[in-house]
Amino acid sequence: MTLTLEKPSLFTKELLLGIAMHLPGNGWKVETDPQTSQWRAYFTNSDGMKFFVRHDNGMMQVHTHWPLNSRNESIRPIMPYGVQDTISINVSLAKGAQAIAKDIARRFLPYYTELYAKVLERVKSDDEFDAAKQKAIDTIVALGLNINSKGADALSWYGGKNGYASVRVNSANSIELDLHSIPLDKAIAVLKLIKE
Repeated sequence: MTLTLEKPSLFTKELLLGIAMHLPGNGWKVETDPQTSQWRAYFTNSDGMKFFVRHDNGMMQVHTHWPLNSRNESIRPIMPYGVQDTISINVSLAKGAQAIAKDIARRFLPYYTELYAKVLERVKSDDEFDAAKQKAIDTIVALGLNINSKGADALSWYGGKNGYASVRVNSANSIELDLHSIPLDKAIAVLKLIKE
């Protein structure tokens, strides 16, 4: 019986720290999760840019990691039809930290940095849209209506003899108002407002 020993992995914390040290830009740090640290690690710089690496068969794959908006959704770049929104490169682990960092800096970071900046603009725009939408919802709630249900962007209330309504806030400037069983004078007042 022959006993074969598994070769020690080249994917070590020391290698990852060495790569971070040799990457250009603002203070790259390595983050690992104890459950996946034997095969995956994240690199983050002081500007918040992040990418991840993993290894397989002596090769390190370098992948994009897009930022999240305030709804915790990963925002990706808008690409022309047929063009992938992910960038990845493969580098031999045997090259060592300095050469791997040089490959990442030359083959991955320039394109990723450009796309990442565009994605950050989309994240900012999404977050501003959501904040304005929430402000509109808060303004409606502050009217002191007898609200009997409230969803993420929908409210409904019962106004007794004045009828009942539901409101959906699509954006800060687009509100759906659905009125039911309201008296004629109230309906005319609303219609006059809309006519203006």
